[in-house]
Amino acid sequence: MYVPHNYEEIKSSGKLKTILLYNGLGPWNVKKGRDVFLKAKCPVDTCELTANRDLASSADMVLYKDHYIPTGIRRPSNSKQVTMLYYLECPYHTQNVKVPDAINWTATYRRDSTIVAPYEKWQYYDTKVQQLEQDINYSVNKTKKVAWFVSNCGARNGRLQYAHQLQKHIE
Repeated sequence: MYVPHNYEEIKSSGKLKTILLYNGLGPWNVKKGRDVFLKAKCPVDTCELTANRDLASSADMVLYKDHYIPTGIRRPSNSKQVTMLYYLECPYHTQNVKVPDAINWTATYRRDSTIVAPYEKWQYYDTKVQQLEQDINYSVNKTKKVAWFVSNCGARNGRLQYAHQLQKHIE
């Protein structure tokens, strides 16, 4: 996680960074304020959440979830405000999404995002970590049933057909 080099100075100033969740607090399942950062022991906890759209011009970050809603407020060209669009949809569903000029950061499943965020999991990228080749077939002699929790079974990627093929090999 990125921690500003001068974070101790920022923290000692007592000034909080305001993050406006423009689509509301509900889609994020959070409460206003900074408790979410403190409870999670976030290394950068000088942030506060709000859904108050009246703060759109003064918030340090305006964060949109799943779709962009124009604020109608023109941001000065020298503004340090970050406007970020956060999508959970996979690249197949977002490949043709046009990101407005008003957005200067993105957080999506896509690898070309400012922040790559696959399915709400924030993960450090470590080039030293490599997948090990599996030399054990874990399915041999398995007799129990399985469960698969998946959304959008009717997706065009053949997910449902794959499940039907798997069923042929499972009791």
